[in-house]
Amino acid sequence: QKQSQMSPVFKIGAVFWAVCVYVTNASGWADCDAKPPELDGAFEHAFWAAQPNETQFYVQYPTATLPQGPKGWPVMIFMHALNLGWEWYQPQIERWASHGIVVVFPFIKSQTQDDTVYPIVSDTTGKWLQKGLDLVRDMASGASAMPPGLQGTLDLANVAFAGHNMGAVSALRIAASSPKGTVKLVIAMHPFPCDIGPPPPPYTITKAEIQQAGDKAGLILFTSEDDAAFGPASWTAGREKKCFAAATGNAVFASFSAAACDAYPDCSEFPTQGPFGKLDCKGKIHATGKGHFCPCSAPGVPKWVSPQQMWVTVSVRAYLHHDLDTNAACYDLLYGSGPKSLSSDANIADKQLQKKSSNSLVVV
Repeated sequence: QKQSQMSPVFKIGAVFWAVCVYVTNASGWADCDAKPPELDGAFEHAFWAAQPNETQFYVQYPTATLPQGPKGWPVMIFMHALNLGWEWYQPQIERWASHGIVVVFPFIKSQTQDDTVYPIVSDTTGKWLQKGLDLVRDMASGASAMPPGLQGTLDLANVAFAGHNMGAVSALRIAASSPKGTVKLVIAMHPFPCDIGPPPPPYTITKAEIQQAGDKAGLILFTSEDDAAFGPASWTAGREKKCFAAATGNAVFASFSAAACDAYPDCSEFPTQGPFGKLDCKGKIHATGKGHFCPCSAPGVPKWVSPQQMWVTVSVRAYLHHDLDTNAACYDLLYGSGPKSLSSDANIADKQLQKKSSNSLVVV
């Protein structure tokens, strides 16, 4: 019996087509099985410092050609913690840019002034995240210059607010007060516990604001077992989880283990001076403990990689690249139960994952 034969050219074409399907899905972005979130992505990226209207911004952004399919580059607007600046998050930001995310990092006064122990520079209103969003909108409209070498435009339908500590409160607060659709995702790492101090409102966040933010966008809330920034370390994670219970939409809570976060380097391993100025490691970590620094990099100590970094990467890609598509590998990592999923991560001591289905809330 004759068997049909495929020409060599057709075979090559079929293989190439299959590889392309594996690398990207309908969104045009690589999925998390093709470009693992614990590794750098495929995009070259660059740094840009901008100061429109006297507000200082650092921007890390892809310089490659925009993939076919997306309308523009997704954006994360990230607000730092109290007393911390760019270099405490730089490796994570560079990784997110390598996966095709434009990261906008605003400063309240400046990199130098924000990154000091005293005098304290603070804001929990979300004003500077809003300034970041205004800059993104101006760049997309042509009212402000784009970063040099950025190819394509910015996708205003795929924006995330994110932050650590003070920045986490800012992200929740501005998302809660913004119209639905302003952002697709809110990432709050180690926010001040809700409704009570220290410090008292308006610095802390309220359950009502958490609910409002979660009703308008996906919510990721991370903390750790050993965060002593807000009182006894043993108290923080449980309190944060009770705050998370106010969320009524698609949301993920994870408390990272003390063992994972206590692996943060000792201050004796830090250089005294970083590329952006004095680090003052002891002055910053002494008051909060290592657990509060679990989302951070360790400037000058590259061996430390935050255990939270991978899951921020997964979350951003699941939402901003794949629109939380249940068929995407990024979704499986975030919400699934496989060996590489968030639920299977040994660095996570406690978690709660929930999905909104029709009019009901399902705990995954």
